[in-house]
Amino acid sequence: MKRALQISAVVLAAAILLWACGSASPKQVAEKFLNAMNSGDYEAAKKLASKDSQMAIGLAEANSKDKPAEAKKIEIGDETLSDNSATVKYKEDGERRTLKLVKEDGAWKATWSKDDMDPGPAMTAEQFLTAMAKGDTEGAKKFATRDAQASLDMMAATTEAKKANPDKIEMGETKVDGDKATVAYKENGTDKTLEMVKEDGRWKAAWTKGGSGLDGLSDDMEEVMEESDSEGE
Repeated sequence: MKRALQISAVVLAAAILLWACGSASPKQVAEKFLNAMNSGDYEAAKKLASKDSQMAIGLAEANSKDKPAEAKKIEIGDETLSDNSATVKYKEDGERRTLKLVKEDGAWKATWSKDDMDPGPAMTAEQFLTAMAKGDTEGAKKFATRDAQASLDMMAATTEAKKANPDKIEMGETKVDGDKATVAYKENGTDKTLEMVKEDGRWKAAWTKGGSGLDGLSDDMEEVMEESDSEGE
């Protein structure tokens, strides 16, 4: 009888714990999840995330080992419920964002994908420059501002040479000033600087014609742009 009561107590305690976890609101789950991601506690974040989000969180964890993310200020806003899905508004260092949540096994879980990750100006610059070094202008566009994408379209003539003989890129110091940043790097041993700006809450390479982002252009790319200007006159 005593053993039966002990088992019943354990079952009851487990049920209460499960109910408590499942009863957390989307807003509460969002706050815990975002703070866990912000502090680099990825194991805690995984427990608060959907099954489909586990791989993306694992990727964020892997990236953080080489280049730890800077702590950001998280401010939780309003939640909106709709059957088994919800959204929670929040601010990340003042930038307005939205986190989506779904119900899994009776509990609210945060959804997270690689599109939700902002790797910061340094890593974004490296991804942009690496793509450019290989002549992959389409890949570079993913990390560039909308204005920069127009300039990149004019560089298609140089891509084949880059694919056969990629530039050597060495990343240097990154300086951040609010929504702007500069990233120092070397292209084939030559010191250069790439400007970065925040666009739609994400860091992008400001590789625009006529702007300071032009400093990163190699000579052959500059010639292509100059020829394009001459033809248009």
